[in-house]
Amino acid sequence: MKIILGSTSEQKIKIIKDLISDAEIVPVSVESGITDQPLDEETTIRGSINRAQNAIIAHNDVFDFSIGLEGGLSFINGIYNLVCVLCPLLTTKEEFMSA
Repeated sequence: MKIILGSTSEQKIKIIKDLISDAEIVPVSVESGITDQPLDEETTIRGSINRAQNAIIAHNDVFDFSIGLEGGLSFINGIYNLVCVLCPLLTTKEEFMSA
């Protein structure tokens, strides 16, 4: 299985390798298109989608699916909480979300 990852971050590469150990991970340097520190879930979700879509655009080879990972903060019960959103896209660009 070949996965393109919309990031070259060592931490994000490790997350995907730990999640899917038998896959070939191809990191692609892309922009998230959002602020450096998202402060709400909607922005964090948009960043993960953008990363997955931008990786597809930037990658010119066959792959099984693309993944965008984005970390952000979300204000819940009076405090900011760290959230991580994963967006896998099939080659058809069909979106699935996980947080």
